[in-house]
Amino acid sequence: MKKQKINHVQPKVYQLSLGKVIISLIMFILLWAIVTNAWNYTGLFFGAQKGSLVNTIYDFFSRFIWAIPAIVLLSYYSKCIPVTWKQLFTNMPHMKPLIITVAIIVLYNFGAMLFNHGGLWINPAFSFFKHFSTFIMVAFVEELVYRGWGLNALSMFLSEKKANIISTLFFVLLHLPAYFIKLYLTGTFPIATVVTQCVFVFILGLLFGYLYRRGKSLWSPMIVHFLADFLSIMLIG
Repeated sequence: MKKQKINHVQPKVYQLSLGKVIISLIMFILLWAIVTNAWNYTGLFFGAQKGSLVNTIYDFFSRFIWAIPAIVLLSYYSKCIPVTWKQLFTNMPHMKPLIITVAIIVLYNFGAMLFNHGGLWINPAFSFFKHFSTFIMVAFVEELVYRGWGLNALSMFLSEKKANIISTLFFVLLHLPAYFIKLYLTGTFPIATVVTQCVFVFILGLLFGYLYRRGKSLWSPMIVHFLADFLSIMLIG
C-alpha cells in the first residue's frame, strides 16, 4: 500500500525591512501634500472658502484616504509587527500617564489662554461641530500612521526610544509641506512660525509615542492628540 504524500503548505513569509518602513513614512509625507487640501483644492474646483462646509467635508475624508495605506500595511504585516492591528485598539491604555497628560494639556491651554488674552476667551472662529469632527479624524489618522504603523514597525529594528524619535521626526516633517506649498504659491515663508511649530510638534510627538509605548494602545495618544489640537484652537486661537 502506497503512502500518501502529505503536502505541507508553507506559511506566507512577511519580509519587512527598516528601509521599507522608512520609505513608507516618506511616502505618507508626499501623499499628504497631494491628497489633502494643502493646494486649496476646494477653492480651485468648488470655489469654497476656508471654513466652509465643503472645505470641512473635504478635509475630513481626504485625511481618511491619506491613512488607507497605513491600514493596508498594518493588515499585511500584522503577523510580524510587535503590536497587531487588532491589539492597537483592544489593548487597554495605561490610565495613570493618560490622566496626568490630559491634566497637563488642559492646564497648559488654559494657562496659555490667560497669558495671551488676559482672561477667559473663546476663539470667535471656533465651531464645535467643525473642529470636533476635524480633530477627531486628525487624531485618528495621524496616530494610526505615526504610532500605530511608524513607531510600531520601527520597533522591530530599533529600540522603542529610537523608534519613537525617528517616527516623531517624520511626524514633524508632515507639517512642513503646507509651508513650502504656500511659499510656492505666495512667495511667503514664516520662518519663526515654522521653527516654533516644529519644536512644539516634536515635543508632542515624543509624548504621543510615550503614551503608546506604555499601553501598546492607540487610545491614549489619540485622546491626548485630539485634546491638544481642539483646546488650542478653542482657547488660544
